[in-house]
Parts: sequence; structure tokens; C-alpha cells
Amino acid sequence: MKNTPITLLLTLSLALTVAASACAYQEGDLGTDDDSLSETVPSTDQAQAQLFGPSYLTLLNLANCYATGVDAIGVSDLDQGRAVLENCLASDVVVNIDFPGVGEFAFDNLVDFTTFVDQFFSGQGYVRTQHQASNIVRGPFGYTMRSYISATHVLPDGSVDLNTVTYDDELAWVDGGWKITRRDIFIGSDVTLRP
Repeated sequence: MKNTPITLLLTLSLALTVAASACAYQEGDLGTDDDSLSETVPSTDQAQAQLFGPSYLTLLNLANCYATGVDAIGVSDLDQGRAVLENCLASDVVVNIDFPGVGEFAFDNLVDFTTFVDQFFSGQGYVRTQHQASNIVRGPFGYTMRSYISATHVLPDGSVDLNTVTYDDELAWVDGGWKITRRDIFIGSDVTLRP
């Protein structure tokens, strides 16, 4: 085969794909099982983690873990929600919430933050919630992430409060896995739909 620019480009592309697959395999991101939300991933050593940062699949796991934990709190199961969130938020996580028209809130640990979420949801009368993450973007140096959320909050009469939310996160290797150590929450729109 002649070494043309196209051939070289394809060879380089293949090599990068193989390298990325090997990193994902080594991080434990391939072949996850049903318990993947309850496990801290990836399972590499700290030096390698700091060198490469979290993979995109790890970011997805963190986003899904957070949504699952918050939605457990949304059905009034604070203990279950907190247990899930311990897998994706550091115990000393810093959380700042900017909710126009409602207020600004700041927390410096997981327990205080989850207690606030539970009290806020019950105070609003929500009977269940559903948080869906999308447009997850890894920051330029790999230790930050931004995601957009569609948050549905259901009231007893069937009314639904809808929010659009942006999460800006800082990540760190904590206790053998990637966790969110800081989350800035910006609530954009707040719309109520009546049945």
C-alpha cells in the first residue's frame, strides 16, 4: 500500500481509535452491568487518572448517577438518594445554586445539600421528579464538565413544574474514582404546566 496522505490519516485515525478503546477498557467503561450506577468508576490508579482525566463514558456515568440520586430524593427517599449520590459527589462537595426569583443557595458538603433538596422538593409538594442530562461536554483540561438538564417535577394534582438547568462541574479523583467536587447549578426557565 502506498503511503498517501489519506492512507496516513486513516492509519492515524485507526491508531487513535484503538488507543481510546484500550483506555476505556482499562478504565472499566466498557461492558457495564446493571449495578453501574452504584459503583465508582473507573478503576485505574491515580497517576493514570490525573494524566488522562475522566473518559466521556465516565462523565455520562456521573451525570446519570446524579440524576438517579436526585430523583430518589424526588420520591421522598432521602436515604436512597444520598446513598446513590455518594458514588458521584465527594462528601465535601461544594454546590452553588442560582435560582432567579427564588434565591441563591450554597452548600459545602453532601449531607447539607441532599437535606436541602429533600426539604425543597417536599416544601414544593413534589411527588416525583425526573432529571434528564444532555449535551454533556468535557472541559478543555478534562477536569471540568458542563451538562444541560431538563428537570420535571410532578405535583399531586398532575401539574408539572419544568426547569431548564445548566450544571458546571469540577471533577477530582476521590477514593479510587472520579467524583464531582464542585457543582454550580444555574436554573434557566421555570414553567408550570396544568392538567
